[in-house]
Amino acid sequence: MSVIIKRPTNVHLTVSIQQVVKGVGKPAIAILTKGTSTKAKIYSTIDDLSQDYNESTDVFETAKAAFEVPGFNESVEVLQYGSTAALQAPTQSSDNGNVSTSDSNTTALTPVSQIVADHLFDGFNYLVPDKTVPETDLEDLSDFLYDNQRVVLYAQLNSVADLQKLSTHVQSYQKDDKEKQGNTGAIVETSDRKPAVQIVAYASINAPTDLGHVGNLSQMVPDDDLTQSDYEAIDSANGSVVVNKADWAMSNSGKALKGNYIDQFVHVQMVTDEIKRVIQNYLNSQKFPAYDESTVSMIEKLIDGVSKEYTANGILVDPIVVTSTPINQVPDRLVEDREFSKFGFNFKIANDVQDINANVNVIV
Repeated sequence: MSVIIKRPTNVHLTVSIQQVVKGVGKPAIAILTKGTSTKAKIYSTIDDLSQDYNESTDVFETAKAAFEVPGFNESVEVLQYGSTAALQAPTQSSDNGNVSTSDSNTTALTPVSQIVADHLFDGFNYLVPDKTVPETDLEDLSDFLYDNQRVVLYAQLNSVADLQKLSTHVQSYQKDDKEKQGNTGAIVETSDRKPAVQIVAYASINAPTDLGHVGNLSQMVPDDDLTQSDYEAIDSANGSVVVNKADWAMSNSGKALKGNYIDQFVHVQMVTDEIKRVIQNYLNSQKFPAYDESTVSMIEKLIDGVSKEYTANGILVDPIVVTSTPINQVPDRLVEDREFSKFGFNFKIANDVQDINANVNVIV
């Protein structure tokens, strides 16, 4: 028996990702907190959120920082989990982009993974834990999100040692799998400032954005308690920290702890989600989409429309190349089952300039 998680759809994408092709995403963020009960709610203003989480809570402080980001007029979802053991729940298949799951692939989820699993398709692409979430839960959630290849976990840690511990776990669990991208990132901040949530809030409304190129926000101040050796340790762990870059207070890295770039993971999710959305909307509008070349041609045009949009805004390098099997070559069994499984498309997510090397000749 197959189970569809959160968003029923007739459109199933199996995305084969080459090692250098990464990405995915759409605006809106979520904040994760540990409490006495399990609940989730979406808030459009800090005043709304304050009715459930007062100014003394870290949820409030984290959300407040997000709403301080210029232009961030999106909603914020707060996911709260307790200590109740989770029930058996189906896990998503290993194919990136495929929403369907199977009962034969069930596992017992921990409370922290269960709350996220229940809201995995609510629309957010970035999840920021507040300081109530312990290290063990971060590790568990990192594994869960990596297995499902959905949503970026972006943690704010208050010491280099905490970063190194999480990074060691992530790199051990996520090693040597070129078909999956790392989607856990972390920044070190020893003060009470909230740069992590501001970085992802900004990125969520300004795609494409390399998280290492976000700066000059209200919560972003270089950390005076960190030394040069700390910076080197953070870099070795693939973490980030706010630094002074030519008088700009900026994140110094946009990498996931696995070593790939977070924006690449997010952009892949953005593109595949949009393709699924436009095809599903088309199928919804057709009372009887005929199993013929005209339907296939229309779907190809829809994919081409997504392709042009994301190429124009710099997320894709080149337009998507779509391939499909002619109707007269589709096996009768698939026609009778009303399945068209012969679409294929290749795309490459754009990269940005990260480092510039040059030879300088000086004459004196």
